[in-house]
Amino acid sequence: MKIIIKIILAIMLLIGCLVSCGDDPGPMGPQGEQGIQGEQGDPGKDGTDGETPHIGENGNWWIGDTDTGVAATGADGQDGHSSKFTIGENGNWYVDGVDTGVKAGGVKGETGASIEKVESNELGQLVITLTDGTVLEPIDLPTQEEHIHSFTFWFEIKEATCEEQGIAFRFCVDCKHTESEFIQALGHEEVVTKKGFISTNDKSGLSEQIECSRCYKVLQEQKIVNPKGYQWMIEDNELKILMLGNSYTEDASNSGQGVKDSQLLSILQSMVSRDVKVIIGVIQSGGKGLNWHATQSELNTRYNFYSISTDNPVWRGISSSSYKEALSWTNWDIVSIQPYNINPTTGIESNAYPDEVNSKYAHVEESSKYLLEVANTYAPQAEVYCYMHWTQTSS
Repeated sequence: MKIIIKIILAIMLLIGCLVSCGDDPGPMGPQGEQGIQGEQGDPGKDGTDGETPHIGENGNWWIGDTDTGVAATGADGQDGHSSKFTIGENGNWYVDGVDTGVKAGGVKGETGASIEKVESNELGQLVITLTDGTVLEPIDLPTQEEHIHSFTFWFEIKEATCEEQGIAFRFCVDCKHTESEFIQALGHEEVVTKKGFISTNDKSGLSEQIECSRCYKVLQEQKIVNPKGYQWMIEDNELKILMLGNSYTEDASNSGQGVKDSQLLSILQSMVSRDVKVIIGVIQSGGKGLNWHATQSELNTRYNFYSISTDNPVWRGISSSSYKEALSWTNWDIVSIQPYNINPTTGIESNAYPDEVNSKYAHVEESSKYLLEVANTYAPQAEVYCYMHWTQTSS
């Protein structure tokens, strides 16, 4: 059986050799024409989406649900080392305690000449002269274009108060040049917080208390003002008093043509130095009040005018004069006006006639105001007083 199989295999090998020898191709023939292009095939199917790598909670890179095992960040490096530089006793630099052999300071040089003066020459150059007389080469000063500052608004760094200045500054946004200026102190705003009243010749007064409404500083404390006392500014060693009124003024001054002496003159003389001459003038009309005097003054009516002085203590008549003329007769220091009895309810003098009750000067406030204005006009240097006399009633 084995022999038969071997025979069959040998026959098959022989046949193969014969076939191979019979297939000799021979010379290559010419290339044939290109065939017609076949139809385009159908598009292939879309591939599946790829996976985007990401960092997982364990810090490794993950692709999809697969942990690659590769860490996303490297391990922390070791802390760096900062060298310490010191100067040793030998004057060398030491690095971390190791001598570098390099001197920390140079060799001391010789003392050089210093600058004695710096000036500019006619060319605008800078000329420097040293203390040893050496003049250095002139230096051309650099020129630069004029810079126009672009300033910010003013910043207030210290607020101004009533008494102290404030400070503000600004700077250029380009070159950082800075300017500052003072802010003027605001000054106090005065208000009266406590009212007062004036003192008289024999009664004390009370000054006002004034405070600042902004900072509340007390600028003037309220104080008691002592009585003025009966002292006048006496010029040229003369005290001159003019009295306007009625018979009460005549009685008070003991005036009248040819009357010698005057108690008022003696009292005034005792109040001033003996070398001061006292002069009294009286212009009066019996039974008349200020309403009548104001009306007559407006009409320039003339009436009795007397005068007496310490160097001639006899009353003498002056030519009839109006109130305005009497005021202009000399430089009076004091002028007194004396009203008649005043009704405290109406403010009208009790001796007023019916036609005077309805006049513009009927009320004592109006008549005294007018007479005061006339005195300030014709005797502006004088102090004006109101002389109120004592009266008697049935009670």
